[in-house]
Amino acid sequence: MILYFVFAVFILRCNNPEVDITIASVFSDKMVLQQAQSNSVWGEAKPNSIITITTSWGENLTTQTDDNGRWVFKLPTPSY
Repeated sequence: MILYFVFAVFILRCNNPEVDITIASVFSDKMVLQQAQSNSVWGEAKPNSIITITTSWGENLTTQTDDNGRWVFKLPTPSY
């Protein structure tokens, strides 16, 4: 049986509050991610912006957008 973790909340922040951040349309409220996996999360922002994701389970990940404004994280989910 495959167990899934309910993706409760994650917050997108960046060091520059003027940066508009979008997340891929496949991500939505109450979505489900598989537990104990490394899940890809991606989106767009201004080129060369710093993006930070903070999850409800305490992960803090930071990356920089590429020259086209794209960013991606490998988001580890906990085991429950």
